[in-house]
Amino acid sequence: MLPSFVRPTPMTDRLYEYVLSVGLREPAAFVALREETGKLAEGEWQIAPEQGPFLAMLVQLMGASKCLEIGTFTGMGAFALKQARCGVLHTFDVVAWNAFNSHLTERDFADGQMIQHLADLADPAVFAAHKPLLESASLIFLDGPKDGVFEARLLQHLTATGA
Repeated sequence: MLPSFVRPTPMTDRLYEYVLSVGLREPAAFVALREETGKLAEGEWQIAPEQGPFLAMLVQLMGASKCLEIGTFTGMGAFALKQARCGVLHTFDVVAWNAFNSHLTERDFADGQMIQHLADLADPAVFAAHKPLLESASLIFLDGPKDGVFEARLLQHLTATGA
């Protein structure tokens, strides 16, 4: 049975199983975290198995020095970005990272290389306050809330301000 999460690309189960069997190079740490997250009632919110390694590869290829993750949940995306040594990682969510059974710990934030912002970037005033940070990011991973409304508002703010 395939894991429960929102697939980034619509495809049949059979095709997706094939893609995972030939193309996924998921580190053991990612597998363990993904399996643990899958047990949660909100487990489908987690990133797909191929997204963590893909994010890590992007960070390394780009030499990204400042990454933003929008939508933290249990920290799977943040974990992938941090493992790839993206420099400073800023996470944005409306719920604190430790409100869930998170894979993140206080140690992840202790060195200042990971910073969480509790902020709704769909709000124009909040977006304006964080615009310099958004403009200076090497990579922005938009992973929440997947409702079509937030994403449209954020894109509207980004294009309206030239960010």
